[in-house]
Amino acid sequence: KGGERLARQFLIKVDDDSFPCLDKIADDLFGPDIPPSGAYWGHIIPLAQPVRDQGDRNYVPESAYPSPYYPPYAQGMAYALSEDLVLGLGDALGSGSLPAFPYAEDVAVGVHLRSLAAGGLARVVPVQRAVLMPTDFPARCLAGARV
Repeated sequence: KGGERLARQFLIKVDDDSFPCLDKIADDLFGPDIPPSGAYWGHIIPLAQPVRDQGDRNYVPESAYPSPYYPPYAQGMAYALSEDLVLGLGDALGSGSLPAFPYAEDVAVGVHLRSLAAGGLARVVPVQRAVLMPTDFPARCLAGARV
């Protein structure tokens, strides 16, 4: 896949402690189920609730995010955005039209994408990864599986 010219372009974010299997990610991203624009790919988390415990490192005050649920967002270990979403987020964040959300980065992306979609500035299509990502590091290493 390396030297091919591809019509679709994505930004892939991967945590530094993850082991991405790029061929499998490319198979997902360039497969028939991925739209050419608006693609938000990863392990999509629906209906997660903000952490309201002040002692927790993921605490989000109700004043910063009053809704009882986050919008769907891709779990932070690895996700991808199609080029149009990356450019839309960059433009909106650069112009200051999106409010700051200085909490979990993966949740912030979901919150900002929802704002863009609600404002008619983007069409967002969450796409669940074909195979869910393992989160247990020892089991993943012993089994030889890679994300």
